[in-house]
Order: sequence, then structure tokens, then C-alpha cells
Amino acid sequence: MKMNIVYSHQARQDLKNIYEYIAYSLLAPETAQKMYQRIIESVRSLD
Repeated sequence: MKMNIVYSHQARQDLKNIYEYIAYSLLAPETAQKMYQRIIESVRSLD
């Protein structure tokens, strides 16, 4: 059975904050994108 994943406002904000910290504070935008994708893929694998 496939589940529908719904991200709360806080979860979306957390993802944005993670991305921005890595991309802008650590100056690694490519790493930020990869980390964002890994998190999304991990969440999708939970169903």
C-alpha cells in the first residue's frame, strides 16, 4: 500500500534551513542539494 506523505510547515522550514545553512554558511551549494535530496528520498522510502 502506497502512503501519501505530507510535510508539515515546520518540516518544510527545517529542510529549507538545512539547505541554506549548508549552501550559504558552509559555501557548499552542491552538497546542500545532495543532502536535501537524500533527506527527501529517505522519507519516501519509509512507506
